[in-house]
Amino acid sequence: MENWSRLMDAGRELSMAFDLLDRAAEITTISTAAVLTKEGLLGAARQAVARTNSLLGRKPW
Repeated sequence: MENWSRLMDAGRELSMAFDLLDRAAEITTISTAAVLTKEGLLGAARQAVARTNSLLGRKPW
């Protein structure tokens, strides 16, 4: 049961990462605020992928 729970948590993290990437892709303006927001979203997506790798026992990239 623990493996299923870990797999479900990893799926949630990946889902969140893709959602954050979609949000970042929607930002098309070049203002400073937009760039900073996009960088923040991309950083959060990277963290979600890192958490997924950790949950699945994979080495960090």
